Amino acid sequence: MESILLKQYKTQKGEGLDLLVYYQVVGLPIGEAPIILVNHPLTANATLIGDGGWWNAIVGENNVLDTTRYTIISINIPGNGSGEGNLLENHTALTIYDVAKVFLLTLDNLGVKKLHTIIGASIGGAISWQMATLAPTLAEQVIPIATDYKTTDWLQAICTIQASILKNAVAPLEQARQHAMLCYRTPTSLNRKFKLQKSDGEFNVNAWLTYHGNALAKRYALQAYKTLNYLLSSIDIAQADGSFLKHISKIESTIHIITIPTDGLFLAEENWDTYVQLKPYKENLFIHEIKSIHGHDAFLIEQQQLANILNSIFKKSIINENNKYSSVRHR
Repeated sequence: MESILLKQYKTQKGEGLDLLVYYQVVGLPIGEAPIILVNHPLTANATLIGDGGWWNAIVGENNVLDTTRYTIISINIPGNGSGEGNLLENHTALTIYDVAKVFLLTLDNLGVKKLHTIIGASIGGAISWQMATLAPTLAEQVIPIATDYKTTDWLQAICTIQASILKNAVAPLEQARQHAMLCYRTPTSLNRKFKLQKSDGEFNVNAWLTYHGNALAKRYALQAYKTLNYLLSSIDIAQADGSFLKHISKIESTIHIITIPTDGLFLAEENWDTYVQLKPYKENLFIHEIKSIHGHDAFLIEQQQLANILNSIFKKSIINENNKYSSVRHR
């Protein structure tokens, strides 16, 4: 990965921070193709493809996000621990608003003036919503997946329990991840997967929880998880003034909401409420559903279904080939 140092970034809370921001560019070089920004989910990072890549099924040669056709940029969420020195001393220093501003500043440093698409899943989708409100003409289309533009009481409750586990548990990373896995899946998903089966006298579902807890603890820092959990609780594009319509209706980009009816983290009913309330003010707004028993993680599990939805979106998107080289400011 490459990095950019943002000196004394002024946070939403008024603090000045030096932030070393890591990013990765795959596909065609900047300036030679339409640009797609991919915002990663909670415990992933800017590595999209190859070993350790979290989105190999969607990004790559001849995939939906085709690296032979697009320039694809992904930026690490500051404080996520991926990259040297990428931890925040104060895990509550940044909000989703700050992350979106940092991403915009990073794009500006790279000379990017226009994006074909901003796409993100889970917390990455919330960052996508926030970026679109801060820069309403930046992208031709915005695709938030399995997410929301705001927090909810349900999400706040989950984040509060996660914060308590991370602060007080004997094995905080392992136990927080185990609890989180139950938020990412559904009872039906686990019941059908494990069917009360045991191995060596232990329920297989418990071994599955142990595996996921241990796997995260091996690759993730406690301070990073605290940071990302706090960021998850800070989602609010209305910035506490209560008028999301005022903010979202300014977005000129076409918006494609992708929701999951069984999602227990970001509820589909909230996304449908957004669609119903916003559609009268924004003709270029669309909503799609991933049908699955698997809950929030369906955006990772149902890769073919997601690919089909994205294929239909990208086929309808209009790329002005004559202007594709104007997508960057040459330095």
